[in-house]
Amino acid sequence: DKEIEAIVAGHTPALLWGLGLSCALFVVLCVYVTVLVYRKRISTGAESLTGSHAKIVDWNGRGGHVRVQGEVWAAETDETIELKPGDRVTVTGLQEEELVLKIKAE
Repeated sequence: DKEIEAIVAGHTPALLWGLGLSCALFVVLCVYVTVLVYRKRISTGAESLTGSHAKIVDWNGRGGHVRVQGEVWAAETDETIELKPGDRVTVTGLQEEELVLKIKAE
């Protein structure tokens, strides 16, 4: 008790409440910023391609090449789709071993 009294001595309750509220506000702000950072969409690397729009470069039924984010990638679909150069598609996934994109026609 005497240690607490020594720490508190000379400080008004308003000052202590203000300091406590400031610390609490800082903690809440840190938690809020952390949540925002973790919700942000991945913007670099191959993982960022999912959900991106791409244009067909060449296509033959189930596979070909697409231009996405300025780069040409090999792409394939699970079913046969007739696409021609310039058609827009959406990237739906990525096969990690081969860096082959899964796409769907728009």
